[in-house]
Amino acid sequence: MLIRKVTATFTTTILFSIILAGWFVKLDGLTPNDGNYLIFWTMTFGSYMGAIILTYGNLVSFFIEWLQGKWHWINHLVYILLHGVFGLANGLLFESWMLGCEGAAAAIIYALIDRWVYFRQRKEKGIQWFYILPIVVYLLTWGVLEWAF
Repeated sequence: MLIRKVTATFTTTILFSIILAGWFVKLDGLTPNDGNYLIFWTMTFGSYMGAIILTYGNLVSFFIEWLQGKWHWINHLVYILLHGVFGLANGLLFESWMLGCEGAAAAIIYALIDRWVYFRQRKEKGIQWFYILPIVVYLLTWGVLEWAF
């Protein structure tokens, strides 16, 4: 279970950081330095989101799985939706609907990746590409922004 949670944390942090960093990179009038902006914003968002997902997100996920084991009526769809509901907490804490939507989206992505890894491990399939794919996406996005314009 720990490997599954670490995998979901890593993949969600990198992918969602790239998505949020994309909002901060100018989309009109791209310049060759936008790859550097992507690196900066991805690292900035990744450090904050990684810490939040690692602590709060994993605690919530362990709690939801404990509930799922205790009450067998919680199926996979409810598992994912409960993550989204708990992801809204950031928006409630800071009274920002935008942070709430971002937190819920990150929590749902986390839950989807967690379930996906869970099913792959049950079928004894590898999960290495969950570590490789976010890095490849990051490098490709950086390369396009750095050299294509």
